[in-house]
Amino acid sequence: MAKLEKTQLTPEQLAGRKRTNKRILIGVGFAATFLVGLAAGGGSSSADADTAAPAPQPTPTVTVTQTVERETTAKPYVPTACIDSLDTSEDVIRSSGNALSVAGEVIQAFSDLDADAMQAATDKFLTIDAEKIKTDVADYNATSAVCRLAATP
Repeated sequence: MAKLEKTQLTPEQLAGRKRTNKRILIGVGFAATFLVGLAAGGGSSSADADTAAPAPQPTPTVTVTQTVERETTAKPYVPTACIDSLDTSEDVIRSSGNALSVAGEVIQAFSDLDADAMQAATDKFLTIDAEKIKTDVADYNATSAVCRLAATP
């Protein structure tokens, strides 16, 4: 067996060891504080589970009746251009939604690397009438502008 020799430490080495020991003690202190805090308030114990929570107190209810008088006025007038604009916007939303749905099918087929699904989805995508969507958007822009003018006092 090898014999260990006792060595003398220089003051610089001794100072370095003291700093290292101090860091270890600080780390141990933080860990101990954390564990004590966790045990004291953060954790649950069997005593907590055995005690029942107090029953909630009933909330008093109050019934308020109020009579509201309604003014009888004529039904507001909605310009025909506004109704046309709403109808056109529904067409645009429906056509755009269908196009996005088919685009999603195309992307899904490509991500699955399914050749038959790719072909079917691409064929379905090619049946979308892009010109109709463009025309519907232009119609919506025109009818909504007329509606805004009609609704402005």
